[in-house]
Amino acid sequence: MFLLKYRALLCILLSLIVFQLGLLLIKGGQGIYKYFLMKELDLLGRYSLCADANAVGTNAVDANAVDANAVDANAVDANAVDANAVGTNAVGTNANAVGDTWVVITGASSGQGYDMAIAFAERGFHLLLIGSKRTDELQQRLQREFPDVKTRVIHKDFRQAFEPDFFTEIQAAFDEIGTGLAILVNNVGHRVGWNPYHEMDAAYIRDVIATGTLVQSRLTHMAIPFFLARQKKYKNVKSALINITAQCMHPNFLFGITMSNEISVPYLSVYEAANAFGFYHGNSIYKEYQGQFDILNITPGAVITENTGCLTDTLFNVKSQTFVANILKMLGNVQGHTCAYWGHGLSNYLINFLPALKDRMLKKVGETIADDFMAKASKNGEKNKYNI
Repeated sequence: MFLLKYRALLCILLSLIVFQLGLLLIKGGQGIYKYFLMKELDLLGRYSLCADANAVGTNAVDANAVDANAVDANAVDANAVDANAVGTNAVGTNANAVGDTWVVITGASSGQGYDMAIAFAERGFHLLLIGSKRTDELQQRLQREFPDVKTRVIHKDFRQAFEPDFFTEIQAAFDEIGTGLAILVNNVGHRVGWNPYHEMDAAYIRDVIATGTLVQSRLTHMAIPFFLARQKKYKNVKSALINITAQCMHPNFLFGITMSNEISVPYLSVYEAANAFGFYHGNSIYKEYQGQFDILNITPGAVITENTGCLTDTLFNVKSQTFVANILKMLGNVQGHTCAYWGHGLSNYLINFLPALKDRMLKKVGETIADDFMAKASKNGEKNKYNI
């Protein structure tokens, strides 16, 4: 009798292992297609109003649209404009022609946001770039290399997102673009690492939370009505929301069932919490609005930019240009949360085979980022000086 029970238990365990391995093979096949075989869609054809025969007239701007919310090319607060202003940054009757298709990107002055702007410009999209004064350098490059692409810059210090009127100018720009607003890329974040946490300048706490939570939630709230208006009026026109968040959890199987599935990096506590907000906010939005517009919640691992050179020794790191190209390949093809690089996706599964290494690896990453940030802060001479 005991032997029969033992055999029955063994059969159950083997069945569970075979079942999990089967699921792993299915996921592996899906990953091979997603990361290596899937082709990029015709993005401009998918999101442009010109894709719909009835698009004419939708984006026409009222002749009285020039007002106190218009943006001058050099204005930080941008509350004034000449009524006859014409150019890539001017807001007026000539700023948005019929059929124009706009992408809004936050934090485009450097890193992934910068590369995202270049990639969309290469595909013929017009760009509304929201960020620091360094974004002007990107705009100048875009004007040189893509003269047919309209660009507009709104200068914002995202650390001030708590201010009552912070989003007023951005809302005015959205209103003028109207149904030409096709894609919102919530990219900006404020990565702060400090060791030990209790010695960190308290101002960083406010700055990281403002940048990493308020901006994504408010801009998403502002953009969705335009997406829904496009969907209602033009059946062949799509819109898209892209959130750049972070890896917050991994699947557990086999040996991995002995550990927690959360991915939490020490020395980055406030930044990690802000990323978790973005992750869950994006996934909640997806579950509410899926099918009404495209939604990508990207969960990156180590992405190498001019700001993250300290991560070059991190396992499965990827260059920003490659990472951005993968995101655009997935746009419209994949919905919901996903890694945009095969190495980041694979790492989520590999950790299950060596669970004892998880905390050690994450601690090393946290130490590296914190040391790099603290060194830069010390070099700047001001703890809280950081361009985003």
